[in-house]
Amino acid sequence: RAPYGDHPTFSISVNHKHTYTGITDSDRALTIKEMASLCNSDNPKKQFVSSFKTPGHVPLLLASDGLLSSRKGHTEMSIYLTKLAKLHPVSAICEMMDAETYAALSVEKAKKYAKENAIPFIDGKKLYEFSKVR
Repeated sequence: RAPYGDHPTFSISVNHKHTYTGITDSDRALTIKEMASLCNSDNPKKQFVSSFKTPGHVPLLLASDGLLSSRKGHTEMSIYLTKLAKLHPVSAICEMMDAETYAALSVEKAKKYAKENAIPFIDGKKLYEFSKVR
């Protein structure tokens, strides 16, 4: 079990074959962009095998089958949102970091950032409550 008391959702980690080290933001962005292209592929398994290498620097997460009814994690929340929007059940998520403390960004600072940049802020507890009434 993870220190936060939940089972981890990590699967394998990958890099796209055209990355250099895989660790830079641009290499990770390329890997994520190319992973997204699998949604439109006629043969995603073949394209995955020919385009990605492992181990890498982009961890693949697997949502629990029951989504929010079985696990209340960021992975499940992100996939639940894609299903609400009628999109492919694939998402890229990351932790926002505080530029001053280098720790995870506080909720208050995340809300401020979202407001300043016209980005919707979705409260995880409210999303979970919403999922229970649907």
